[in-house]
Amino acid sequence: MGLGSFFKNLFGGKDNVENSAQKVENKIDDVKDTVDQVAEKAKDTVASAAQKVEEKIEQPAADSWQDKAESFVDNLKDKASEYADKAEDFVEENYAKAKEAAAPYIEKAEDLAEAAQEKVGQYSKEAADKIEDVVDSVKEKVSDWTNKAEDTAAQAKESVNNFVGDADADAEQKAADAGNRVEEDAD
Repeated sequence: MGLGSFFKNLFGGKDNVENSAQKVENKIDDVKDTVDQVAEKAKDTVASAAQKVEEKIEQPAADSWQDKAESFVDNLKDKASEYADKAEDFVEENYAKAKEAAAPYIEKAEDLAEAAQEKVGQYSKEAADKIEDVVDSVKEKVSDWTNKAEDTAAQAKESVNNFVGDADADAEQKAADAGNRVEEDAD
């Protein structure tokens, strides 16, 4: 057996490396699809949460709603980060396997892996941007609802103060009238 046959049997032929490269490209496409699905699920989750927050805001408001909304947003960011980490881990594992399988063609495999990492990074950034946009939208809605609740509370307080002021004025008038009658009766 010649040296060329030995290496061919050991590492596989050029077709084997090309198959490995194709598998890496397929994995990259799978990662892209996964990132898009994660972004879509995050968007749906945030929309659902926004609807629930809106329903709860319409009930008597409490200052803790903003804290709960911020906590929800933080949890959402944590979950999105977990998905992004899993996607990155997935790409890194497949990169290592492709590099090992394509040892004679390591330069081609490295170029392919770098392109794959750039794509995943781009998709991860796009997903993070989309999630950040949704998070900002939720924060804005929660802030608007909180401001509306505070305005309503201020109006209610003003109405109560006006009512109390009118009641005080009526009481003073009645007391003055009673005092006048007492003076008239005394005369």
